[in-house]
Amino acid sequence: MVVAPVVARAHVEVELTEVQEWAARRGWALAWHPDQLLLEVSMHSAIDAEVYELEVSLDDYRAKPPAFEFKRTATGERGAHRCYPKGGLGYFHSQPVLCAPWNRKAYSALGGPHSDWAMAQWATYRPNHSRLGDILALIQELLDDRSSYQGRMA
Repeated sequence: MVVAPVVARAHVEVELTEVQEWAARRGWALAWHPDQLLLEVSMHSAIDAEVYELEVSLDDYRAKPPAFEFKRTATGERGAHRCYPKGGLGYFHSQPVLCAPWNRKAYSALGGPHSDWAMAQWATYRPNHSRLGDILALIQELLDDRSSYQGRMA
């Protein structure tokens, strides 16, 4: 299903107002590019101070989940093992991909490991992670989880 960019943008901007306070408390750098429907988020692990940069593509948002990709602006790398954290209770998949129904890239139709999920139902699989703020907070929690976070993949 195709969502008009103006509709996707409106959904994102409502949810970004919910993210601002959390981002300020956690020291995230947020850059919203509405014409590209692209959100860039920089966050760090409280365990080793490693900085992780996320690129979140939000075209067709909410009919389809966002597409999350870790990147390293300094080197120009996107989606490489060096961009991704490891551990994370299975969310930081070695493919590498953020493995969750809320990430479009986790679906087999886009090369991800999951053929058992229906993309149109992404927000119903884990309703507590169906909004941008909740998803970003979860990623931060995984980066700060001493029992599962293991630094960078490579």
